Amino acid sequence: MTISRTLQKLRPRAAVEQMHEYHPPLADRDGLRLDFNENTLAPSPRVQAVLQNITSDSLTKYPDRGPVERIAAQHFGLAPDSVLLTNGVDEAIHLVCETYLEPTDEVIVVTPTFSMYALCAEATGATVCSIQADSTLQFPYRKVKEAVRPSTRLIMIASPNNPTGAVVESSFLLELAMSAPQAALLVDEAYYHFHGESVLNKTPAVTNLLVARTFSKAYGLAGLRIGLLAGHPDAMRFIRKVSSPYNVNSIALTCLPAALADEEYIA
Repeated sequence: MTISRTLQKLRPRAAVEQMHEYHPPLADRDGLRLDFNENTLAPSPRVQAVLQNITSDSLTKYPDRGPVERIAAQHFGLAPDSVLLTNGVDEAIHLVCETYLEPTDEVIVVTPTFSMYALCAEATGATVCSIQADSTLQFPYRKVKEAVRPSTRLIMIASPNNPTGAVVESSFLLELAMSAPQAALLVDEAYYHFHGESVLNKTPAVTNLLVARTFSKAYGLAGLRIGLLAGHPDAMRFIRKVSSPYNVNSIALTCLPAALADEEYIA
């Protein structure tokens, strides 16, 4: 038997090979940090008290996400099966793309915006349709609506938008979701506290509407990496199948209820 000595190079999937790479601007993090919209002071004192009482034996156990998801769901007025806690909003975006996208599908994003939308979509092999905002940097309502086609399977919109600050009217988001029932509409409300308008309470009625929230900004938990994805239970059931059961670490899960409870601090 002849054994071939030809060495073949290990290659990734074509979609991964061709996708762009994300480079976070992490240089010199000691000054006043405005580029990430982080809480520049500290999380709630209640969170700091919880941290001081975490014991080493709690670190030996796999984290249980369920009880904290029920607390978060109650806090936001949602059913427990409508909420999934994630490893930051980045993971929420990744899970939505993995759940819904095939290589033959199209994804709509508005640029400039958070680059992880396009990167996560590109990793699945789907085609990203970028709608360029004009010089005013306002949300291009007409262009987005005209870009929707039968092959559109996902639309990702940040409101308020990162980095432009443009806000998308809730009425348009609901109209867009209803006019494209074959597509998931992911509304990233990471910057909700800078504006206050939300479609989170519409998710029980709109089956293709998904809303992401982060606890990295106003709550000051960026280092713990915890976010939330909410949607209709029918949609969330499939997204849960894609998610790892232990995706959120136990320290983040222990601290989140304290952060949610201190509404006075957030205000």
